[in-house]
Amino acid sequence: MINETSAFREMLLDCLACKWSLHLLEKIGKGVNRPGQLMRNIDGLSTKVMNQSLQRLVDYHLLNKQVFNEKPPRVEYELTHFGQEVLDALLTLRALQAKYSALLLPSQ
Repeated sequence: MINETSAFREMLLDCLACKWSLHLLEKIGKGVNRPGQLMRNIDGLSTKVMNQSLQRLVDYHLLNKQVFNEKPPRVEYELTHFGQEVLDALLTLRALQAKYSALLLPSQ
């Protein structure tokens, strides 16, 4: 049975399992919100993986996707309020890792 707690945990694990999710959330949080811009700003990211990761983040309500009725088509992404809070938490964890990761190394 899936409850709210397990659904949230699954979302975090799914997003964290994708090494590109944090990169995408960070860039979009800084205003890099179009797919072409994201590709140019994230080294090593393929179009296929970017599209899959963006769709996952939209499905989890971390991002909003806006499709403009233009030719050629234009798509932009933005963080939801929930997405901003998740990004803030992930950045806090990154700061903790940078500060304390040496404690986890084996003693010599």
